[in-house]
Amino acid sequence: MGAKMANSVLMGGRTLIYDPWFLQVGENVTIGTGATLLGHVGDGPNVNLGRVAIEAGTVVGVNAILFRTFELVIGVKYFFVCGQLLFPFL
Repeated sequence: MGAKMANSVLMGGRTLIYDPWFLQVGENVTIGTGATLLGHVGDGPNVNLGRVAIEAGTVVGVNAILFRTFELVIGVKYFFVCGQLLFPFL
C-alpha cells in the first residue's frame, strides 16, 4: 500500500504527499520544492477521495498543489494563477 512511483522521479525538498495510495507518478517526472499532493478534499462534513496521476515527462512547479482526481497529461500545458487552474491549453 503506497504510491506508485517510477525510479526516475526527481522530487524537491519539503514536498508533501498525503494519501500516497492514491498517487501514481510516471517516468522522468520532476516535482518542485514545496509541492503538495493530496488524494482527498474536504467539502463541509464530507471527505472526497480520488486519484492523483502525473504522466511521464511532466514537470510540477514549485509550491504547486494537486488535489484528488487531478491528472497531468503529457503534451498538455496547464496555466495556474495563485494555485487556481485557469485552463489547460495545447
